[in-house]
Amino acid sequence: MVRSCNSPTGFSPRFNSPLNASSLDLLQAIYRDNRQPLQRRMRAAIACHPFERSKFAGVASVTAEDLAVRMQQALEARMKVVSARPTEVKELPKPVEPVQVELPDHSKPFAVDNKSRFRRL
Repeated sequence: MVRSCNSPTGFSPRFNSPLNASSLDLLQAIYRDNRQPLQRRMRAAIACHPFERSKFAGVASVTAEDLAVRMQQALEARMKVVSARPTEVKELPKPVEPVQVELPDHSKPFAVDNKSRFRRL
């Protein structure tokens, strides 16, 4: 079966696509149709692009023995550096007791500043 799609903008293109076509198929039909305006074709192509082209991604393959060897080497290197340093125990400083501060009385109105630079002339 063939279906047609009428646009509400007054331009009525006909797309011949099977009823089981996906949305990607419809967008591909739009950007491949030379009768469509360029802006519509560009938007359809932009929407299809992530599904047609794969993203570049770096892939690393590491075998289990390579990882084990590297971990062992890193552990040995770490132990060499740690055992070469002298160890000494430092005591923590004594905790400081908080000082009680008396809060000012805000029940009275604030002083008026008549020489404010934001006053009106």
